[in-house]
Amino acid sequence: MEKQFNEDGFIVIKDFFDKELIEEIKSAIVSFDKWDIMRDKDAVFEGDESERDFKYIQNINYYVPKCHKVLTNKLFDKVAELLGEEIYFVNMEIHNKVPEKGTFTPAHQDNFYFQLSPPSSLTAYIPLEMHSADVNGGLKFLKGTNKLGTLNHKSSTVKAFSSLLELDNPEDYEEYKTDIGPGDIVFHHADTVHYADDNKSEHHRRSLSLRFNGVSAKIDPKIREQYKKNYKVNRERELEETN
Repeated sequence: MEKQFNEDGFIVIKDFFDKELIEEIKSAIVSFDKWDIMRDKDAVFEGDESERDFKYIQNINYYVPKCHKVLTNKLFDKVAELLGEEIYFVNMEIHNKVPEKGTFTPAHQDNFYFQLSPPSSLTAYIPLEMHSADVNGGLKFLKGTNKLGTLNHKSSTVKAFSSLLELDNPEDYEEYKTDIGPGDIVFHHADTVHYADDNKSEHHRRSLSLRFNGVSAKIDPKIREQYKKNYKVNRERELEETN
């Protein structure tokens, strides 16, 4: 499994979690109503904020404590096996593409956002419901792009994604489309190129996104400087659209 992860840049494991546990967590998130305690910077919404159609929420485990139940020894052991060193948990988010208006996710490498060298980091993606690349904007990966290292990204106009990657030769890499559901998990390396279409279906596409780092990973000042430039441009565009 570690060999496949290093070769492809990701692995999909079916039935990693009990489906009843995932349903319990999803129900707790859906019933969450304490929006007044949430920090503004922790949530990004699609369309009208009053409708609470969130695109993502950072630190969801602090607002919905049941989310901590996925932080099991089994999960930590698997992450350490894949990264090949001691690891630590960084944070947890929930990502969503709301029915019929969830926007696309531009191609990118997580490590351009994480800014780590070496890029000893991965994301564990846990779907809370059907997550299909052909139906509701499920993730797509380009196999083997984790071997490219962290590439420079351009400034993006997409909300919540300050940077995007334009590969010169994407056709050289096999595209993998996810088709997963409750209980499954996807681990992808921080340098693996991935993206997703918008959600034109009648179904949500909610998933927990957990970041883990290896202890060898340190902040890379060169990547950080370019990321900060892109972030500034993206924020300025958002403010212009708001005003």
